[in-house]
Amino acid sequence: MGASTLKVPMALHAETRAKLVDYYRAHFHAKENTDAVVLLEGGKLQHQYDTDREMLFRQESFFMYLFGVTDPDCYAALDIRSGESTLFVPELDPSYAIWEGVIHPQEYFRIKYEVTHVRFVNELKWWFGLRNPEHGVHVLTGVNSDSKSVVPPANFDGLSEFKVDSSFLHAALSECRLIKTPKEIEVMRYVNKVSSDAHARVMAACRPGMMEYQLESLFLHETYSMGGCRFAAYNCICGAGHSGATLHYGQNSK
Repeated sequence: MGASTLKVPMALHAETRAKLVDYYRAHFHAKENTDAVVLLEGGKLQHQYDTDREMLFRQESFFMYLFGVTDPDCYAALDIRSGESTLFVPELDPSYAIWEGVIHPQEYFRIKYEVTHVRFVNELKWWFGLRNPEHGVHVLTGVNSDSKSVVPPANFDGLSEFKVDSSFLHAALSECRLIKTPKEIEVMRYVNKVSSDAHARVMAACRPGMMEYQLESLFLHETYSMGGCRFAAYNCICGAGHSGATLHYGQNSK
């Protein structure tokens, strides 16, 4: 990010992991003796329907909350007993360097994301075979109360050979996310300031005869160029005339 934009510290995610560990030790039936490993599967790089066009990657929210990882196709484990975190990154083919750029070593990701360990995704079965927690591998699945979308649980070849628990983690993580840490509040204040400034910029520039998409593009430009925010929280609502009465109007084409 630029000098005037906010860099989200990896310490924020270390704190959220510690919060989840504390929640397990206080609320899981084994309390302080909990021997479980939380396993999350990050977002996957997607292509647009049946084309070779890569969609702009955006990380799965729970995965981002705990680990702050912006790379696709990763897994991560949080050991409740030790508090240690392990990030699993894909082992890339050498041809990746031609098309996408530098292939970084594991140590690069350990330093970047400030996790305890880094392994390759193809080592998941081996790693869990060594760890084999008494109270199981805890995976995330549950229903979003607003969208009704279901969070699919993490999976990898060989996971079924271990004790898997999907009954506790979703409620635990949802509860942890309800109360924000001071670092999270700082991020929320920043993005709200960026959004407010962009709204003011749009209002100042709005003139009769302008198109809705012009206002949308101005908002997105302001949040990205001035705030460093590549993504918007939701699609822009730039409704002119009676379209302004539609709560989730999103055509922005008039």
